Amino acid sequence: NSSGRSLIPRFEASQSPSSSQERGMQPQRAMPWMARFAAAAMAAIAVGISLSEAAQGKEMAKSDFNWGAEDWELFGPGKLKLYEKGGMLYGSDAGRTVWYFSAPEAFLGEKAFAHNGKLSFRLGHSEYMSNGKDMIKDWDVILESKEWRIRVGVKNLIPPWVGATTNELSLGEKQWTVMKGQGHGHPPTTIQMLRLLSSLSAVYIRGGYYDGHEETWLDSVRLVEGEHHADTMQRKIEKHHNEPLRKKREIEDKKRIQEEREMLADAGMLEGAERALAIEAPGNAEDDGGDVYLEHPPANAAPAGGPPSARTPQQEEEDEAIQAAADNEAAEEVRRAAAAEKEAQLVLRDAEAAQLLAAEKYERERPRTPQEIEAAAHAKALAMEEQAMRDAAAWIQPGEEQDDEEELALQPEPPTSNPTPPTP
Repeated sequence: NSSGRSLIPRFEASQSPSSSQERGMQPQRAMPWMARFAAAAMAAIAVGISLSEAAQGKEMAKSDFNWGAEDWELFGPGKLKLYEKGGMLYGSDAGRTVWYFSAPEAFLGEKAFAHNGKLSFRLGHSEYMSNGKDMIKDWDVILESKEWRIRVGVKNLIPPWVGATTNELSLGEKQWTVMKGQGHGHPPTTIQMLRLLSSLSAVYIRGGYYDGHEETWLDSVRLVEGEHHADTMQRKIEKHHNEPLRKKREIEDKKRIQEEREMLADAGMLEGAERALAIEAPGNAEDDGGDVYLEHPPANAAPAGGPPSARTPQQEEEDEAIQAAADNEAAEEVRRAAAAEKEAQLVLRDAEAAQLLAAEKYERERPRTPQEIEAAAHAKALAMEEQAMRDAAAWIQPGEEQDDEEELALQPEPPTSNPTPPTP
């Protein structure tokens, strides 16, 4: 051990057993030490196993394809086919095209805890035709967040001319390259990777690699979270994703509202729209939307479960009048709300009509390009040519009046009173 003392018990020569009784006692003295040593060894092994399990991380999503395609799809051009066979997902193409296996919802969305974790899968080809050409160079795995407009990818993951590979990708920053977004062509920053994994919208695993027909299979896809302290990770997500995303959406909403106001102002409908939207919805304006508190029961109310308290006819008439007034007020509020909604719909309809008229006016008055002028002249010439052909066809086919004229033309002319003698 560290102190330099041996852990093996030493027995002096003078302490060696001299009788069978003493010899029988020696193992009893050694057994407690051996038990403690064995217990310590087992505890160390157990701690090692638990640490190794903790290091592996928790599976956030997985697909083994034992019961079908599990909502995976194919993404890419060309005629692609997707099917499950023998507990593996297959995709095939008919020629040179780069296509991908697209992950389902189970692998998407809020996956920030996968940061510094793993994405693993098995990929192989049951058949392929290269047509004598090298493997197509492209991105092998792609992660995308449409919310943050970030796309990262990995190249040169799958070696050429290999039937099957087992792949494990770290979900840290160093292994990936920004395909779209700030820092194009460089590894993403930690904040970019956190944002991407916090709103993951697509996971693509490449299946199209060769020039000719190929059949590619995918199996054992795993998304494993990294090692994180839960509270610290939640603070990072709030700081770098949730709060900036709220501000981003607020800016987008303000921009959209401003564009709508400008459109209504151009159409001369802004004042009417604001007046319609300013009408308050029916209800109590002072209600803060919190808990509902019941009023104290009246003094003459009977205990729960007892007989009702006696009320005079005058009190009952007053209650009925109050109830009728409340019903009338509620009905009036409903009518006002319906009228306000109808007015808002009319304003919006007028605004849309004005926008359409403005677009048509702009289209009529805007200057034409030489290409548009040439295209319009060509269309006009074609229309005139078609009209001329229709007119010609109408003259070629004789009608009833033309038939009568032809019959008259074929009849012999009547003789004159003084016929001229034929010339000898």
